[in-house]
Amino acid sequence: MKQSFSLSEVDFGQPEAEHDADALERSFYEAESWKSIASAAGMPFVVGRKGSGKSAIAARLQITASKGETNCCFLRFVPADFRHVEVRDLLACLVNKGTSWQYIYRKVWEGIVLGQIVRHFFECARSHNSQGISPELRRELERFQGECGFYVSALGDALSDVIAKHVREVSKKTDALSQVDLRKRLEPYSWGPLVQALAHHFTASNPSTVGMFIVIDGLDEHWDPSTPSLFFLAELLAVAKDFTAKFGQSTRFLICLRDNIFRTLVDTKSIEYDKLESLIINLIWNSRSLFELIARRVAPTKRLESAVQELRDLLPESIQGVAVEDYLARHILQRPRDYINFFRMLQRETRPEPRAGEGHIQDTIARYCANRLVDLENEFGFTYPNISKCIMALPNLPDTFPKELLLERLGELCQMPSFRAQAPQLVLKQASLKNRMAGMGFSGGFGTGFCLM
Repeated sequence: MKQSFSLSEVDFGQPEAEHDADALERSFYEAESWKSIASAAGMPFVVGRKGSGKSAIAARLQITASKGETNCCFLRFVPADFRHVEVRDLLACLVNKGTSWQYIYRKVWEGIVLGQIVRHFFECARSHNSQGISPELRRELERFQGECGFYVSALGDALSDVIAKHVREVSKKTDALSQVDLRKRLEPYSWGPLVQALAHHFTASNPSTVGMFIVIDGLDEHWDPSTPSLFFLAELLAVAKDFTAKFGQSTRFLICLRDNIFRTLVDTKSIEYDKLESLIINLIWNSRSLFELIARRVAPTKRLESAVQELRDLLPESIQGVAVEDYLARHILQRPRDYINFFRMLQRETRPEPRAGEGHIQDTIARYCANRLVDLENEFGFTYPNISKCIMALPNLPDTFPKELLLERLGELCQMPSFRAQAPQLVLKQASLKNRMAGMGFSGGFGTGFCLM
């Protein structure tokens, strides 16, 4: 089949969802995880690796809501908007194991979420107009706005200013008195009646459909594994779970969380996994779905089968006797960002040729794999310090290998005195590391780089 256009003409989109609105609107690939999120109720937690599409799902929900494809409102905010690192660090100055700091963290998250809902009610002219709000709800909205304005205002300095003022004033007080004063500042009154009024409004307005999506994204920004950081995030999950139960299916929370952070929360017992298990959607991709995602970018207006054929026509049938789709699956991380990055790199490598050849793909794979060590350290450095040293110490593994061989080599490596001296913290976590790496699988030549599958 003669190709009607060249590889250089394809818009593969951007690797980051916040910069990829055009592609998300015109060529969004509806993976199984998207179908679950769009249709299921009561599953507020989206967990996936970096680059697995969490932010893309949030952005797509916002697009569909703004275009009126769904009769619902959309509320999205990221912790950076209210300087969550600053707030978390200020709270860490005040709380310790001898005080009920979990309660303080929970009230901060309740206030942030309720404050942005209140702000949305006053600003949204579509479904929350004056005719649709009961006198009771309006009274509670106005009270919260009046007494907790630092949660309602455009998130920025307001909340951190309240906590910073308290920090300056508590130097001569006991921990117990400090906690009481801080609690009164963060929760000036009991906002339980507001929660009840909102629940009644949501249920009455949209008894059987979703009336509002509330998305919190970007929680991995400036994340660290300290106890205050872990429990600050844990209390957000608890608040989202509680509000999900109270507001019912008419209101959908979507908390996007990177899987290594979620794993750390579970491993350190910051959260009780069995209480959240049924509320989690794990973003899982395979080589077929990722190839189809790229095909959708190649031919956004065609049926999926035709789009896949268009993509195949731009590539060689096989590489070293292996079908091109399988060859890519062996060497590229199975997440959307990596496939998009790879095809953008391949596009540059191929110019000015209209289609990629076997050499183009092999050269691009080599450069792609060489960058993965840095990416691994960035993604898992907090959880597994010096993890890249572990990969560099496994140069004699074949291109593909079974799980049992990896576990055997990791065990041998962790017993070597030289490696134990190089990465002592990593060796301490060798059991969870072996499980993690074996669960992902490895491929690619370790001499030039590596690839997690």
